Amino acid sequence: MVATKPFDHSPPSPPLHHAHPVGPPPQKIPRPRNPWIIYRSERLAQMKEQMTQEGKLKTQASISKDLAYDWAHEPATVKAVYAKKSEIERAEHKLKYPGYKYDP
Repeated sequence: MVATKPFDHSPPSPPLHHAHPVGPPPQKIPRPRNPWIIYRSERLAQMKEQMTQEGKLKTQASISKDLAYDWAHEPATVKAVYAKKSEIERAEHKLKYPGYKYDP
């Protein structure tokens, strides 16, 4: 005797994915950079140039650890320079994107 499966009366399952709108995605407004990000960007550019000249390569993880260590041990005067740069960027950002609110 062959076992038969009872008829399923449930509605069909919804599709597994939703259709994406056609066209490019809307541009997301970038967040203004904080002092650490500005410091990291500037130092990363310097490190890349130095590594290229010396022919030494480091992994991104190693570079990040080195920069984080350097930032933690920078004197307050250096951190103040980057805090000021961050304030300037925030002011420019506010003018360029009035009413901006961070929305992850």
